Amino acid sequence: MEKYIKAETICNFIDGCLAHEDKIADAEKATLYAIKNFIERTPSVDVKPVVYGEWRNIYMSSPSSFVGTCSVCGQSNDIPPLPLANFCPYCGASMRKEKKYGDYY
Repeated sequence: MEKYIKAETICNFIDGCLAHEDKIADAEKATLYAIKNFIERTPSVDVKPVVYGEWRNIYMSSPSSFVGTCSVCGQSNDIPPLPLANFCPYCGASMRKEKKYGDYY
């Protein structure tokens, strides 16, 4: 899985380092400025944080369909009855268990 970071956070860290430039060698300053310039010029992607939820109040509405309520938005998937999906069709919340450190699924 890709790992995304905020460029602004890194640039602020570099600015903090450069605030003490009297204690930094010229080669290190040049490297920090080059890294900051590279980060600022690199195209970014629009990343949306994953919201995790779960299906609640689940009951069978037919032999192949279940009805459940999303724990995030409160919408029910009963019109029309759908199989319970890995995501909420209304708010997009992931219904898969959030991965914790050490999980291998």
